[in-house]
Amino acid sequence: MRRVLIIDDEDDIREVAALSLEATAGWQILTASSGAEGISIAAAEQPDAILMDVMMPGVDGPTTFSAMQQNPPTSPYSSLPPRSRELTSAASPD
Repeated sequence: MRRVLIIDDEDDIREVAALSLEATAGWQILTASSGAEGISIAAAEQPDAILMDVMMPGVDGPTTFSAMQQNPPTSPYSSLPPRSRELTSAASPD
C-alpha cells in the first residue's frame, strides 16, 4: 500500500486531505502538524509522497523541503510549485 505524509498546521486541512486520499486512492496516511515534525516522520517512515503546506508557523514549507533535501533519507522528494496563488491572482479582477 502506498503511503503519503500530509504536513499542515491546520487540523481540518489534514483531515480533509487524509479522508480524500484514503477514499479515492486507498493510500495509507501519515500526518504531521509542523515542518519539524514532518521532517522527523519523513526520515523515519519514508513515505511514497509528501503533501505539504507552504505557509506554516515556525518551519514553513520551503524551509522544510530544503531541510529534507539535505538529509539523505528524505532527499529524493521533489517539489511542485504551488499554483493556487497563481490561479487566484489570475481570476481576481484588477
